[in-house]
Amino acid sequence: MVRSSRLILGALLSLNVDSTSHIEVTIFETLGESGGFGKAVKIKIDQNQYAAKVFHDHIIEKKEFKQKFEREKDIMQSCEHKNIIQYRLPCKIPKLSKGPILIMELMEMNFEKYYTTNSHTIQDTVNILTQVSCGLDYLHSRNVIHRDLTARNVLLCMLTAHNQLQK
Repeated sequence: MVRSSRLILGALLSLNVDSTSHIEVTIFETLGESGGFGKAVKIKIDQNQYAAKVFHDHIIEKKEFKQKFEREKDIMQSCEHKNIIQYRLPCKIPKLSKGPILIMELMEMNFEKYYTTNSHTIQDTVNILTQVSCGLDYLHSRNVIHRDLTARNVLLCMLTAHNQLQK
């Protein structure tokens, strides 16, 4: 796992869901840098762990950011499929980012890491790619195009030794 110098392992922050609520948030680690948009961070809210999509400051400062953020949030919020990451809530964590972040369910690893660090059969790979196809079919049926389908963006939840569910 890549650690960010901007994050302190286990740092407690306040999550502003709205103007009247504050929730304790623990930041564990950076899960990965995601190209030009920002990074994914593993966090804990109350007793539940999630992934947080945090955008780079230079992305947040662009005039089209708010519109793109709202569109991505709306798309994620409307998608309900077993092979699509489940969106939880948008929020602000001021010590983590000056802009909004997206909270999503936390998965165990991506396909790139799984494929390079675990033993697997051809059938395992076929099962994963079949589930990727099901998720893409669902998105396409809703006129949504992923636009960044890579092995690092196929996220896995290990159910049993050879029965992975990916999103």
